[in-house]
Amino acid sequence: MSRTLAVLAALLVASLALPAAPASAHGQLATSTPLTGTVVRQPLAQVGLYFTEKPAANAHFTLTGPNGSRVDSGWSHGEPKRLDKPVQEYFMVNGVFEPRLYHTGFPAMVSVAHWPAKGRYTASY
Repeated sequence: MSRTLAVLAALLVASLALPAAPASAHGQLATSTPLTGTVVRQPLAQVGLYFTEKPAANAHFTLTGPNGSRVDSGWSHGEPKRLDKPVQEYFMVNGVFEPRLYHTGFPAMVSVAHWPAKGRYTASY
């Protein structure tokens, strides 16, 4: 497939709809680079998924292409960044759920091995 078609691939990262219900004991997705629904006009070397906590070393991330095949080639921690909009999570404190705001995103930088076709690409974690 021509590089031009691969370059124009639409990238659907992960849903950024954050839950209103109490959060689990690990960080949630706060934002991504590129953002959900972004049309990529040039090849990406990596996709950044930013969480409210640093991803564990044994965390698992995948990128899949339009035909369902994996296009990722591993991930690494990146530099934390200030979030444009804080993310709120709820935690149980003395039997009551209390909100906590997070202002920093901790990244998992997922490497893109190749762009096999034009279409929707999905990141999962």
